[in-house]
Amino acid sequence: MLQFHSQPPIEPTRYAMALLRTPPKGSIQLLVTSDNLLGCWTHFYAGRTVPCTGPACEACLAGASSRWHGYLSAIQGKTREHVLFELTALAAESFAAYRMKHQTLRGCHVTASRVNARPNARVHLVLKPHDLSGVDLPPAANLTAVLCHLWGIPTNETEIAGDAGQPPEIHHHGTQPPIDRGTSRIGIAPSTRDPGGNGS
Repeated sequence: MLQFHSQPPIEPTRYAMALLRTPPKGSIQLLVTSDNLLGCWTHFYAGRTVPCTGPACEACLAGASSRWHGYLSAIQGKTREHVLFELTALAAESFAAYRMKHQTLRGCHVTASRVNARPNARVHLVLKPHDLSGVDLPPAANLTAVLCHLWGIPTNETEIAGDAGQPPEIHHHGTQPPIDRGTSRIGIAPSTRDPGGNGS
């Protein structure tokens, strides 16, 4: 039977977003659409960043070291594309301080660059409120769905856990949160495994 619809079907690719990190040279301009960060423990395993899923995590069992990554959605100034921006512990501290002061990250203008040309050099951030008058800022991305799509994790097997005011962690139902690794005040630990994000 022929059926017509007024809306297109929901496809998994609707959650596909380009992943953006601070480049080794030059700078990037972003306008944040997220209200807050979403983060989790990760491993650099099998050539890519993957989430830690607790004690039964394959990467943990293989001895891969872990680190915390945070994510937010933003409009990239140069391309106007809605992207997923990845940041590490040190950068997350800056965003946490900004949100504490302004109550939200949405509308924050970000200039991100590295202090030298090494791909894992420390990231220098300039965060400031942006005048949104006349700006058609899109809704924030569903970060949980975007990350689950990126990592191939069914969203119905995922939950968000975290204390209020802290970047939450993503982990599977039925597993324990990542083991405490000497975290700082916002649940972050250093690592040296991921060449795509060190020093951020």
